[in-house]
Amino acid sequence: MAATIVVLPFPTEMVGGYGEDRFTVVLYIGTILASSACLTALSVAIRGRLVGGAGSMTALLALALLVAAFVPGVGYTALLLLFLAPLVERLWQRWRPGDWAA
Repeated sequence: MAATIVVLPFPTEMVGGYGEDRFTVVLYIGTILASSACLTALSVAIRGRLVGGAGSMTALLALALLVAAFVPGVGYTALLLLFLAPLVERLWQRWRPGDWAA
């Protein structure tokens, strides 16, 4: 996780220099996704399960990365998907895989 924190200023500087270039967008969102994935893994390692919005945030960042990479012209607007985190978290709490009757 520390590596993603150390690397983050590099993509941030690229945002200032290259703006909406697709590679820059994917690198920036990918770095944030890597950091979020590390935090999610750390949360699972400590608690033994997903806690809070860690999983939903990581999933939404992965979706934002895919949208930014494959939909032309979307760019950083894909990060607006993160506003769906409370909704995704409520859905996850409602339909947790462990709560389904076998």
